[in-house]
Amino acid sequence: MIKNFRLIKLTTVIFVAIHLLGCVNMYQQPNSGADTAELTVQLVGNVRPVKTAVIFKDPLECRVNQRIDLRESDNAATIVIRSGTTTVGLSTIGAAGGGYGINVQTCNAIYSFAARPGAKYRLTHTDSPQTCGVQLLEETDGQTQNITSSTVKRALASLLLPGGPNRSFCTDKING
Repeated sequence: MIKNFRLIKLTTVIFVAIHLLGCVNMYQQPNSGADTAELTVQLVGNVRPVKTAVIFKDPLECRVNQRIDLRESDNAATIVIRSGTTTVGLSTIGAAGGGYGINVQTCNAIYSFAARPGAKYRLTHTDSPQTCGVQLLEETDGQTQNITSSTVKRALASLLLPGGPNRSFCTDKING
């Protein structure tokens, strides 16, 4: 009975992850050029078993997400992005609990920022018992600047219904 319950827990976590993240394609990087920037995405802290980073092809509506392939060694990836509005979604999901109680724990963030041509960015997603958040640093000309406060924190308006012509898929909130 306990073995079956553990299987049910695992199945529940996988179902929740698929439901939240949907089916996604791998991110196709543009060729490096004058209108591109570099973005390093990293998950740090208590990284839960199911972890995902996606970039949205439609950054304003948060539609058509493409998965960023994270390295297993450090849960990070460095990609080339187009300059302009970039929206990245980061998520970690895990389950805890004993007996008949299941506690699904998540740490999710969706952020948009205006990428400048030639700039380098580091987006760090921190997942710990005390903190679930994101920090965005811009590295330009040897200077590192924390630009987290000028980013837009976004949330999915609905997990089940896609955005329509009169309703955005994301809701926006200035960070800070």
